[in-house]
Amino acid sequence: RIIRWVVVAGVLAAGLAGVVLYRELTSDLPPVDQLLKYQPPTATRVFSDDGTLIGEFYVERRYLVPLDRIPMHVRLAFLAAEDADFYRHPGVDPLSIVRAFVNNLRSGTTRQGGSTITQQVVKNLLLSNERSWQRKAREAILALKLETKLSKDDILYLYLNQIYFGGNAYGIAAAAKTYFDADVEDLTIAQAALLAGLPQAPSRYDPLRQPKQALTRQHYVLSRMAEEGFITKEQYMAALAEELHFAPRKPGVYLAASWYVEHVRRLLEERYGPAAAQLGLRVHTAVDLRLQEAAEQALQQGLRDLDRRQGFRGPVTHLQGKEI
Repeated sequence: RIIRWVVVAGVLAAGLAGVVLYRELTSDLPPVDQLLKYQPPTATRVFSDDGTLIGEFYVERRYLVPLDRIPMHVRLAFLAAEDADFYRHPGVDPLSIVRAFVNNLRSGTTRQGGSTITQQVVKNLLLSNERSWQRKAREAILALKLETKLSKDDILYLYLNQIYFGGNAYGIAAAAKTYFDADVEDLTIAQAALLAGLPQAPSRYDPLRQPKQALTRQHYVLSRMAEEGFITKEQYMAALAEELHFAPRKPGVYLAASWYVEHVRRLLEERYGPAAAQLGLRVHTAVDLRLQEAAEQALQQGLRDLDRRQGFRGPVTHLQGKEI
């Protein structure tokens, strides 16, 4: 009887402590409902009269893309890299946490994370990056709540459009443009695997600065895709053999007709304020790039001619010591 009452008292005490802890953790949780109206900063783009992109303004370089425009093999690459059981768990996956711990212990490096995609969405959009058990507990509670509010596809949409890939690219569409100068619909399996490996550590796996580490990570993602049955053995071997060609990094704002684009930026700020760079506007202008290039060349040649006629031709004399 004594043992029975001790056990009962222990269970009651543990339950009471759990209730107190839960109330403490959830007392000031942000509402997950705000994710139902997801409107992140997106880049405003400026186009010439023939549709050529000539400039863009942004706080975060992001182009929202609906999930149905993202090919299945691209989605599966991210699931393989981050959360293969995404469509099977309720938002938190204890087995994934244990599996990641064991794999990381074996490899001696942090190759896998235990957080689900739902948890990552919650952390990136609702919480901070603070490393503490309280934040992880709050993250898990919010992830479970979010799964009751949104479908799996909606959560994956948030994830693929929100995550940071390095190179000032936010979201899968901007990453495809930044690293491969490609639309997301045109990504190959090999390209998708490389991009899927970036969010874990964008600087460490930057393919332009750390090509060996980037390819090692890509191979890991491809192997996970094959292990999970997301791709066939033939697709796996073809992706490993594919030679990747990376796009050179482009200047951030002015791609062509820089004076014209700057004038457009000022007009946008007059109408919409500083937030114009976050509204995702598509601005179609009347500039003709062929004529613009001719005008710029004429201006530069005119300045050279003027310089030859009356420009500076070296110092008249030099001041020494006290003369200065």
